[in-house]
Amino acid sequence: MTGTAVDRARAVRTRWHAWRDDRIRSMLRHSVHNRVTGLARTLLALSTAATLLFTPPEHLMYVGPERTSGRLCGGFNGDIGLFCLAPADRMEWARWLAVAVLLVVASGWRPRWTAIPHWWISFSVFATSNVMEGGDQVAAITTLLLVPICLTDPRRLHWDRSTAPARSAAAHAVGAITAHLALRLIWAQACVIYLQASVSKLGGDEWRDGTTVWYWATSGSFGVPGALDGPVSRLFAQGWAVAGATWGTLVVEFALAWCLAAGRFPRRVGLVCGLALHASIAVLLGLPAFSLIMGALLLLYLVRPEDTPTARPGTSADADADADADAGTGTGTSAGTDAGTSAGTGADARIAAEDGGPVPSAGVRPSGADVSGTSSGYEPLTTHTGRPG
Repeated sequence: MTGTAVDRARAVRTRWHAWRDDRIRSMLRHSVHNRVTGLARTLLALSTAATLLFTPPEHLMYVGPERTSGRLCGGFNGDIGLFCLAPADRMEWARWLAVAVLLVVASGWRPRWTAIPHWWISFSVFATSNVMEGGDQVAAITTLLLVPICLTDPRRLHWDRSTAPARSAAAHAVGAITAHLALRLIWAQACVIYLQASVSKLGGDEWRDGTTVWYWATSGSFGVPGALDGPVSRLFAQGWAVAGATWGTLVVEFALAWCLAAGRFPRRVGLVCGLALHASIAVLLGLPAFSLIMGALLLLYLVRPEDTPTARPGTSADADADADADAGTGTGTSAGTDAGTSAGTGADARIAAEDGGPVPSAGVRPSGADVSGTSSGYEPLTTHTGRPG
C-alpha cells in the first residue's frame, strides 16, 4: 500500500474508534432503566389485561372448524402457550392468572422478575387467541425485546429514578450496553412497522383517493362508538375532513419512520402526532387496546435515554445522598475507569461546577482519544450523528 493509502486507512480507523468510544460513553452515561421505559411496560401490560378482561372468552378463542377447542395450539404455541398448557375446562383460571400477572407488571414491581412472565403472557395471547387487530403481535415482540432491558434493571419499582451504571463495575457496563442494544432493536422494529404501514397503503386506491378513513369508520367490524356516531358522521360528510384524515395518516406514518435518525425536537413533534393518530384510532375504530400498545412503542422509540434525567449510581435516595456527600468532599470523582464513564455523570458535573470549571453534558466528551475519560478538559463531540447537541 502507498503512503497515502496507509494514511487514509489510519484516518478511517481513528474515526471508527472515536465513534465507537463515543457511542459506548453515551450508553454508559444515559440509563435505559428510566421512568419512560416503566410507563411503556405499564401501558403494554394494561392493554393486554384489558383485552383479557373485557373480551368474552368465546370471542377471544372462538370455536370453529379449524380450531375445535377454540385455541391455536400447534407447534411451539402448544409447547409453551399459557392457554394451551391449561386444560380446556380451566381456561377461566388461566385467564385470571394472566390478568393478575399483568397487573403486577403494570404496578412496576421488580422489572427483573416480571419481564419473562410478561412476555410469556403477551406471546400466549398473540399465538393462541383469535385477536385480529395486530397490536397483540406488536406487544409480543416488544415485550420479548424488553427482556434484556428488564433483566439488567436493578430497581425495585420501574417508577424509581433511573440509575446510571456504577462506573467501578465492569458487569454494570456490560448490562448497560446490552440494554441499549435491545432498545435499539425496538427502535428498528418501530421504524419498520411505520414504514411498512405507510408504503403498503399506497397500493390501495382508497388511500390514494383519500376515502379510506370513511370506510373504516363505518365498518361493521370496526367503527365509531354509538355515542359519537352522529358527530363523526356529520364531520366525515365533508370531503375535506375525510381526505385530510386519510392522507394525514400517511404523512404521520412516513414521518414516524423517518424519526429513527431524527433529533430531539422532531422526535417530540413525532411523539405528539403519533399519540394523536393512535388516540383517533381508539375513538374512530374502537381499538383502545391497540392504541395503548402503539403508544407504548412510540414512547420507547421517540423518547431516548439521553432525553431523560439519569441519576448517579445507586437505586435509592440514600445512595443519592451519599453521592452528594462524595461530590461535596471531592471524592465523587474517584469512581474507577473500568467502564470508561467518568465523563458526563452527575458527580463530575457537580464537582466541575464547584471548582469553577466547565460542566460536562450530553454534548461534550473528554478531550483525548482514550475511553477511560481521564483527561481533564472537554471539547465538543464531532462524531455524533442524528443526536441533539
